[in-house]
Amino acid sequence: MNDQKIEQALNALHFEEAEALLQKQKDEKKDDNYWLMRSKAARGLYRLDEALLYAQKAKDKVEIAKCLFALGKVEEALHVLHSLKKNEGIKLVEASLLGEIGQVKKALMLLESINPEQLKPSVRVEYETLYADLLSFQEKIEPAFQHYQNALDFVSLCPAKNWKPLRRMLIEHNMADVFEQIEEEKLAQLHYAKAKEQMVLQKQSDLLISDLSSYEIELLLSSANCFGNMEDFDQAHQDLHQAYSLWLQKPPFQKKYFEARIAYISGLIWMNEGKENEAIRAFEHAFSIQQVLVKQGLDKEEHLARSAYYLASLLDDPKEKLALYAISEPIFEQRVEKEPSFYLSCLADIENERGRLLDQSESYKKAIELYTQLLKKHPDDLLAKESRLIAMINLWQKGEKELEEAIQKELGELYEWDEDPYFLYSVCQYLEADGLAWIAEFQKKLKPAFDA
Repeated sequence: MNDQKIEQALNALHFEEAEALLQKQKDEKKDDNYWLMRSKAARGLYRLDEALLYAQKAKDKVEIAKCLFALGKVEEALHVLHSLKKNEGIKLVEASLLGEIGQVKKALMLLESINPEQLKPSVRVEYETLYADLLSFQEKIEPAFQHYQNALDFVSLCPAKNWKPLRRMLIEHNMADVFEQIEEEKLAQLHYAKAKEQMVLQKQSDLLISDLSSYEIELLLSSANCFGNMEDFDQAHQDLHQAYSLWLQKPPFQKKYFEARIAYISGLIWMNEGKENEAIRAFEHAFSIQQVLVKQGLDKEEHLARSAYYLASLLDDPKEKLALYAISEPIFEQRVEKEPSFYLSCLADIENERGRLLDQSESYKKAIELYTQLLKKHPDDLLAKESRLIAMINLWQKGEKELEEAIQKELGELYEWDEDPYFLYSVCQYLEADGLAWIAEFQKKLKPAFDA
């Protein structure tokens, strides 16, 4: 009877209650199932080393893999899963791990081999949500949202009623993140608002879910960042302040992790506001915490890489910039499948900047190649087109004279877009000194647009 109560507590995400019941168990009842439940409770309470020890006592390889993954030991977790005969549940766990480290195609292939009709509703929700997340990484937005809707539909069929609003909040949160990723901030905020409504319902229905504040803080930080991108800075700081207040009053189990997340999102908002000194301090704070957490397996490498990347973009010292880029670049390269547009853009910017700082042709060539890859996916990306032009000019000035025709063509295409005559005018002024015969004629065509 006690085991049934423990299972009910675990399924309700009441991990403190489950652990209290487990500690009352007599020695003779400490079988494999006991240790498995201890592991699930400890993992839910983020005592991850302890959870792994219990999972090993239970000899449950799937639970061991989940603990290793939570500790950031993804390769070890995958190795454990590979040793098992694959059933639908194991495939789902493995696909989740592969998606997390950026192996999106492999993860999707695994999901495609699962028969979703065999999954119980709570697992079906995980399957549909993961499928949607992976498709969104590939920027397949329409099918992704169909799977998100499927996930929302299956929440209603789940037996555990106490966490249904929380599950709906997480799905709406993911949907909002996708819209923000494709720079549809207004649509993103509609879904963030829906997610916030579900969080209110969750707190009204069950406040005993372990670490509930962590879900709310993450949601508020995502919303704050989105408002910052929309340049609605008052609302951005309001959400940020609310997240910080929760962090102080109802500390999440991963307090240092969220301290870094709050600092990182603060840095993004300050950067969008043009307050570079404040942004630098925030990114430095996030980066210093994340360096420690990543070593402990308590934060994602890509979070560290993003902090390093944005910090490098704001610093003036070439040595500091290059050292930070050296941290970001290999991690971004591993994650390109996960968010192609973002990571390709970052990698191209890093190479362009490295070329400038080190005065080396190879970096400019690589930057041009990466911007070209990005423009194949998004032909209307003006910033990528302008950045590629700058890389071409830099490479041309280092002796690659065959690029002159490509530069002339690129300038002509940018002129047709007529979106940023100031950029074109400054480029022409820069090239005037190089004595290109066609620049003067191009400037004559440009000046009316510039004067306007």
